[in-house]
Amino acid sequence: MKRLKVMSLLSILNFLAVIYVTLNLPDKVPVHINIAGEIDRYASRWSVPAVALVALVTTILMRMFYNKTTTYDETEFFPFIISLFLLIISWVPVFVANLGGGKLEPIGVMSLITVTMGAFFMVMGNFMGKIKQNRFLGVRTIRTLKSEYVWRKTHRFTGYLMVICGFIATLSGVISYFVKNQYLALAGIILIILSSLAAIIYSYLIKDEG
Repeated sequence: MKRLKVMSLLSILNFLAVIYVTLNLPDKVPVHINIAGEIDRYASRWSVPAVALVALVTTILMRMFYNKTTTYDETEFFPFIISLFLLIISWVPVFVANLGGGKLEPIGVMSLITVTMGAFFMVMGNFMGKIKQNRFLGVRTIRTLKSEYVWRKTHRFTGYLMVICGFIATLSGVISYFVKNQYLALAGIILIILSSLAAIIYSYLIKDEG
């Protein structure tokens, strides 16, 4: 339960940080953009901390629900990842609200999405090898669910792949913003998608030696 305790503390600090940023925003802020990067909806600045509040409440509820469990691989990993993901995306509204103006650069939005996905992939990759065989989380194919050996091999491979591809995607997102090349950011997202497909294909290439 140590990881959920840490995430609970981080969720509280994260919520306070978002509130602090919100206090320095104008009364009306952009909250939505269309595919062209144009702001098409404004709302009160107090809509910005909504996701951070959801992250906080969700993490606390999950900690209470899993309070009596002790097996990390089977119970704690799933809520930990959910909490981490919510913490990451809670800053997306902050980013959008701070851009303001009449129009957002599509490259800025694309870069943010790529960096967020890449960072999340890197973090998840560090835990993939620890996930025990289950039907809810991980690379769930016919072969991985039938063989524990194939499950272990697939998730170890997937973990390394996610860290590497996540790092490359994050880097491409950052670089794309400064060189103003949205295709570089898009390439990072495509890489993440392809790595997910590669993990599935890999599970079918392993010979079951278990």
